[in-house]
Amino acid sequence: MTVQLSEESKKAAADMLPSYMVDAVINYFEKGWTPGDFLRSVLENDLVGTFAYADDTNKLYVHKYVQWLWWHAPGRSSGAWGSVEAVEEWIREAAKEATAHKNFARENH
Repeated sequence: MTVQLSEESKKAAADMLPSYMVDAVINYFEKGWTPGDFLRSVLENDLVGTFAYADDTNKLYVHKYVQWLWWHAPGRSSGAWGSVEAVEEWIREAAKEATAHKNFARENH
């Protein structure tokens, strides 16, 4: 249950977030890749974890992550972010999709 982010969303991520974090954000939404502790805490709406795991740069950008999620990410109703359960389910569903694609490709080769 991954999504394809719009070019506008990707550009906003590149404009708003530290450059070394942009791929992690995009890959989480588009491929369901498990994020690192900091990004996972942001996605889970865990303020304490967000600051505990943030490096010095990301501490300065926390408000930008929130703005990007609110304005440019798939809405909370997508189930991609907003709670521990939402993030776990997003990753689990993406893994199922990836397995299904691999099995389909293997069977049709």
